[in-house]
Amino acid sequence: MAPAPDTVVDALRSGGEFVQLRTASVDDLEPLHVLLDSVSDHSIYLRFFALSRVQAHRFVEKVIRDDAARSRTVLALVGGQVVGICEYEPVGDARAEVALIVDDRYQREGIGTLLLEHAAVAALREGISELSAEVLSANHLVIKVLRDLGYAVETTTSGPDSRLVCHLRARDQLDSAVVARDRVATARSMRAILAPRSVAVIGASETPRSVGRAVLHALIAGRFRGHIYPVNPKHQHVLGRVCYHSIAELPAAPDLAVVAVPADAAVATVRACAERGIRGVVLLSSGFSETGGLGALRQAELVRVARDHDIRVLGPNCLGVVNTDPAVRLAATLASVPVARGHVALASQSGALGIAAAAEVSRHGVGLSQFVSMGNKADVSGNDLLQWWAEDENTHVIALYLESFGNPQRFQRIARELSRTKPIVALKAGRSAAGQRAGMSHTAATITSDDLVDALCEQSGVARVDTLAELLDAARLLASSPLPAGPRLAVVGNSGGPEILAADAAVHAGLEVPALSPAVVDALLAVAPRAAGTANPVDLGAGMGPPELAAAVRVLLACDDVDAVTVVVCEASAISTGEALTVLRSLDTHGKPLAVTLLGGRSDREVDAGLALFRYPEAAVSALATAWQCVRRRSYASPPMPQGVDPGAADAIIRRAGPGWLSAQDAALLLAAYGIGTVDQRVVRTAAAACLAATELGYPIVLKASGILHKSDVGGVRLGLRSAAEVLSAFDDLSALGSPMLVQASAPATVELLIGAVRTNYGSAVVLGAGGTMTELISDRVLRLAPLNTSDVDLMIDRLRCKAVFEGFRGAEPVPRSVIRDLVVRVAALVAAHPDIAELDLNPVRCAGAAVSVVDVRIRVAAPDADSWLAPRELRTASVPTPAI
Repeated sequence: MAPAPDTVVDALRSGGEFVQLRTASVDDLEPLHVLLDSVSDHSIYLRFFALSRVQAHRFVEKVIRDDAARSRTVLALVGGQVVGICEYEPVGDARAEVALIVDDRYQREGIGTLLLEHAAVAALREGISELSAEVLSANHLVIKVLRDLGYAVETTTSGPDSRLVCHLRARDQLDSAVVARDRVATARSMRAILAPRSVAVIGASETPRSVGRAVLHALIAGRFRGHIYPVNPKHQHVLGRVCYHSIAELPAAPDLAVVAVPADAAVATVRACAERGIRGVVLLSSGFSETGGLGALRQAELVRVARDHDIRVLGPNCLGVVNTDPAVRLAATLASVPVARGHVALASQSGALGIAAAAEVSRHGVGLSQFVSMGNKADVSGNDLLQWWAEDENTHVIALYLESFGNPQRFQRIARELSRTKPIVALKAGRSAAGQRAGMSHTAATITSDDLVDALCEQSGVARVDTLAELLDAARLLASSPLPAGPRLAVVGNSGGPEILAADAAVHAGLEVPALSPAVVDALLAVAPRAAGTANPVDLGAGMGPPELAAAVRVLLACDDVDAVTVVVCEASAISTGEALTVLRSLDTHGKPLAVTLLGGRSDREVDAGLALFRYPEAAVSALATAWQCVRRRSYASPPMPQGVDPGAADAIIRRAGPGWLSAQDAALLLAAYGIGTVDQRVVRTAAAACLAATELGYPIVLKASGILHKSDVGGVRLGLRSAAEVLSAFDDLSALGSPMLVQASAPATVELLIGAVRTNYGSAVVLGAGGTMTELISDRVLRLAPLNTSDVDLMIDRLRCKAVFEGFRGAEPVPRSVIRDLVVRVAALVAAHPDIAELDLNPVRCAGAAVSVVDVRIRVAAPDADSWLAPRELRTASVPTPAI
């Protein structure tokens, strides 16, 4: 539903200022009357179709005094004042009328859109699939807002009135529309931090090695292009600059305040910044949520003060920010490492690791566009930075070190759009399963937090790496080379051993090392007749000189057989590494990446004239593989809703059943609403009913205890019963388990699969794997986040070790991939559209050729704790260190 009355959801207006959203409460009656008195006659007329404030006030009275209506009413507040209201009223099983009004002073700031986004999600969770609005045709602003939401909209005009119907399940454009709105608002809110025109250093000091002195010195040494204002009541001058005794004394309101004061003074300092009109704060102080209880409370208070006054906060417990743009030259950081200008944006949740990474990047000759130490991410997060960098022309590549995802669904939406134009590489700490929390189904018990991170990155277009070295290597290659068009790699050099290592590493990393065509081999032999091998790897031999190297690499770069080339040169009498660099830097790469490994020689820089240089061939290949990941993941297509589904029927079943495990009948009906058939079955409670059901279904039948998860562990299943006598005997044995019985038609199978889903704070995770008794035995499963398209499922199938079994292993009848694909897509669509489904387990799914039977179903319903992938825009204040399952 919509946010609870006591829960404030923060969001950004289109100009970058904050607005708070929450459900109405009984205490809002007077503020709403004030709102209606303050809006213009024109706004009253457009909303209520008449110049009648009396009617407007009666309407508000009715809404606020009605509990049901109040829960369907979302308010917008600025500075604690109600500035907008949106409410919807059900008019049928799946339809509702929606209306809104926004204070004239705050119109065209995106508040109406935010209200409708939140109301739409609340309505959808209530089982409403259509929101309609009766609007005066002259109300162009509301008509545009409704049409631009991202849902499919039908418009009917009759005289002076227009009726618009938003189809909430037809949302093909919703993600891109939400991301575009989010990008504009976020980028504007971040300008004060990342591209300020003036900076105040609060806590500036002459004390050697103090934080305040280090930051002020960095700003001056970096030749910041704007005004710098030191602030400290104890000094008249700091580092030769006039020092102001308080924020209030500043001659002008700076865009950014860099705060280096004790933690217990930070909240008061932010309040003082707000009073002076400062819009951005970089809080270097520690002593907040990283210290536990009291620090966490202090951090929450600080964020609330900042957001109430339209201030964005980077940190606390961070090391600052750098922007090398010549128009900015911002070095508001404790890092003493000089950062060269370049095109890689680097963000780190760890300050120390971020400084080390910035130092390594500089040592390797790669320049940064920006460096941001995020610290506790109390306000500004990696998601905000991605939105800024999407608009930043100086940023071409994005490198992230993350320890948590504060809003995984927002990350997925943003990164999926951004990665299509700018490569994103992420190092996410915490690959262990220490944070795993087992659920009650087979599916929940198999999921680890690292599985979720892998799925999130892959489906967001983000290349995930395992080490800091891999992150920096990939960033270096991506910043200096074109992206590969495919996975085919040519390996060439003057020593067979290192080239074999490169080829092995390439195959292990998912690249291909194809045999070269006869035409390419002939071309290589023509320029390097003494080559020891031309199959790929291409070994030009120890006698290779600079001309042969240049000519051979030129052939490979120009041919159509490969998409990238890696060169391994060992220092030898015939060629030095310096000579190799001289000839390689002059080559036309034909738009292909060229990674160079120099063994035995020395280069002062690791990026030389556009060449990415590496010390070892495995590192070069790993960077190329990461680059290919970035390309391969760009082509993600938003999944359409499968044909033949009835979301309304599914909503009705979920609402009727309420929280808990669904009965076998309701579970089967819920699956049927999404075109997923189950084996013919009957639920019985007496032996006579079991015999009757067996006769109706036809022998042989299966008798099992309903509602027990691991039935085989407790002897809860009897297979192949062929007579009433056998049914009676089996019923008598199973009755001791105290559960209703399930009589099912027998389903033949050559393969058993598990298809399941679990709601997590990363979204609904869908699992495909080996089913039946093999589920825990071989632990062969693949996870992705719902919803899924057919390409997602194909990748899942390809990564299963048991794939050969259902492809016709040893003459068995193959299971058509299309059958499995359709079933998994439907399960994913079901759990994505209905976030009340907490766990879903289809295990086993028995497959015999094209015949697929779902023979055991477990579905648990529970109100969602967090927003689903349908979540509207909001800014969260707490990170999620480990996904909850």
